[in-house]
Amino acid sequence: QMRKIMLNNMAAGFPADETFVRTVDEHRECLQQLCRGLFGSNAVILSGVEREVKDGVAILTEGYVWFDGDLMYIERTKFEYLAPAEHIWLGKGKQTLMGVYYNGEEKACYDYNSCYAVAIDNPGMHGAILRNYNDFKRVKPLELL
Repeated sequence: QMRKIMLNNMAAGFPADETFVRTVDEHRECLQQLCRGLFGSNAVILSGVEREVKDGVAILTEGYVWFDGDLMYIERTKFEYLAPAEHIWLGKGKQTLMGVYYNGEEKACYDYNSCYAVAIDNPGMHGAILRNYNDFKRVKPLELL
């Protein structure tokens, strides 16, 4: 059984301790496992990430993707020209965010995986994992059921 965080008494000063942090991470892990079971290693658009054309340029709307075994958010991206879908590539970036702990030491506290979009006709970017926008399948709820 998963733990449920009861937020009714936040004004009293919620006791956010190690148990709280583990509970939050347990929910994140549950979502990861659900996506892994449903989609495996497929690249999937879960919501948003629509290619639109406005004022002569291509725009990719914000949304969520399952990409390279990770659930990620992608921000709205406006390209400088009318990029066709076959020139739009999605990449994965990773950043470790630091924080100052109660003992005054600065240590790593978050790994932040993000998805970004680029418009190029040759995806030979060194060190980047890129997948073409057309390779992503869109989730259709009725097909899942």
